[in-house]
Amino acid sequence: MTRLWSFSLIVIVTIFLAGCATMGRKPLISNEDLLEQINLLKQRTETDTLAMVRIDALERRMRQSQQEQQKQIQRLSDRETNLEIRIALLGDRVGKLEKGLSSAPAAELPAPPTASGFGERQAAPSSYTAALQDYRAGKYRQAVDEFSRFIRVNPSSDLSDNAQYWIGECYYGLNNYRQALAEFQKVSLYPKTNKADAAQFKIGYCYLELGEKTRALAQFKKFISQYPHSEYAEKAKKLMAQ
Repeated sequence: MTRLWSFSLIVIVTIFLAGCATMGRKPLISNEDLLEQINLLKQRTETDTLAMVRIDALERRMRQSQQEQQKQIQRLSDRETNLEIRIALLGDRVGKLEKGLSSAPAAELPAPPTASGFGERQAAPSSYTAALQDYRAGKYRQAVDEFSRFIRVNPSSDLSDNAQYWIGECYYGLNNYRQALAEFQKVSLYPKTNKADAAQFKIGYCYLELGEKTRALAQFKKFISQYPHSEYAEKAKKLMAQ
């Protein structure tokens, strides 16, 4: 800005001197006019400098506001992820509870767990929840290792079949549909699983992703006949219609 003002002043003075040097002619610009223009240039420089200061202040406020918005968005995203994990874990537990109530004799009550058994069951859900959290975060390979480890350490846990199901979902997320298909098929090896309908439904999806439409159609027909009241039944019917 100072360079612009200096350049303008030089131009004005040059014009003035050139006019004075011309013999027999009046100056192009009078001293009063020069002083007036110089004062105007000074005022404009001061005004422009003040404007730049204000612009800088506004830009700083805007950057601070954007940073605060990004922090709020991240906090909301973290809360949403944690909520999804809690819902998934609760759904797994509720499904197991419903399955147990429907198959257990009415007159029998489960025996209270021993102290050591209670400790094992308390430790197991934390590792399961951690694996589920990695799955929700898109860390599929890490989640596969964690779910597989959970099954090895807790083969008789009521969440082992759920862990097997989520292994299939991890491979599906990795676009490894052939491996996902094999993992979903393993869910049926757990006789009391509450993920049977979800696994069978995803098997049909895997066939679709692999381009095996005939097998996908047969799988969805089988699924609807076995689980007509499943929450995925309507989706299967729509896929068959397509």
